[in-house]
Amino acid sequence: MDLLLNVLLFVPFGAGLGLCGLRFRRAVFLALACTCLVEALQFAVVPGRYASFRDILANFAGALIGYLLGRHWRTLVKPSYDDARMLATAAVILWVGTQALTAWAMGISPPPEPWWAQFRPSHDRYPALFTGRILGVSAGSIQIPYSDQLPSEDVDVMREQILVGAPLRIVVANVEPTRGAAPIVIIAAGPVLNVVWWLQDGRDGVFGATVRGTRLGLRTPSVRIADVIPGAPADTLKLAGWYRRGWYELQAENRSGVRHHELRASPSWGWAFVLPFPLWAFDSNVIYLTALYLAGVWFVLGYWNARSVGGANATVPVARMALGILLGLGVAPIMLALPVAHWTEWLVTIVGAAAGWTIARAGSRT
Repeated sequence: MDLLLNVLLFVPFGAGLGLCGLRFRRAVFLALACTCLVEALQFAVVPGRYASFRDILANFAGALIGYLLGRHWRTLVKPSYDDARMLATAAVILWVGTQALTAWAMGISPPPEPWWAQFRPSHDRYPALFTGRILGVSAGSIQIPYSDQLPSEDVDVMREQILVGAPLRIVVANVEPTRGAAPIVIIAAGPVLNVVWWLQDGRDGVFGATVRGTRLGLRTPSVRIADVIPGAPADTLKLAGWYRRGWYELQAENRSGVRHHELRASPSWGWAFVLPFPLWAFDSNVIYLTALYLAGVWFVLGYWNARSVGGANATVPVARMALGILLGLGVAPIMLALPVAHWTEWLVTIVGAAAGWTIARAGSRT
């Protein structure tokens, strides 16, 4: 995650160097000098930060990417027929590959032993502390009585059950709203990786489970169930959360009744793996954010495919886009054990591609 963010951080700087018209050697020198200066300042001045050669390489790579974009933006905005055909083909292949990688990364992947149960942990990464009482915790069929390292035989059972979608259940009382995320129960596999967890965020409950993307060092998708904290602190709250066959399912029960929330995991959630917000959890707005991402990507792909039309024959570009959409939203998730993408994703993808196509054709006529 840090590596990707360090790359992205220096892309605008490199783009500025390219737009200024600097020659390649001078741009390389300035980019390298700037990233070395930043890392030196972190080492000498900024508390809590550290310098590393990896960060220098990441920043430098981001600057070079930005420089190339700044120098060759005209090729991207107004490509020739041959350039547009190359860009369109490469972009569709890249998008399908990203969809497949995201679908693979969304597979649940509990870390290896040893595991620890942590009740109401206090950690710098969480801004708040859970102040309620924990009355019961279970993962699958295993009851967890208190914070401690879990026996190996219990871990083996829990791992098998979590892999097939067994829930993490907790029972709490005396719960009051928090300001920020407060961990209630975490099944942890060390100081960095967790297995499954429940957090409280204001009046919401947040459930998460480690997936393959987490093991790669990316952000972990988590899901919230809104407004489940009881109005009366003495009321008992029962929470259950599980991730099964590509579906997040959350359940909350208190004196007011039972609430159930489901969310379909998507191969189009690649943007969420690189969010700069580590504790952001999905709710209903994930549909709109995913739609915005898909519409933006496919506007560009539709634009390049339209620019690649030779004469009046649009069969090949249209077929290329249709095949890419089918593979990315239908075939990739099925092959990697996720549900087929939501109908809204199909719709906004087609609309985005059509909008890009229309703009490109209108521009070419003028």
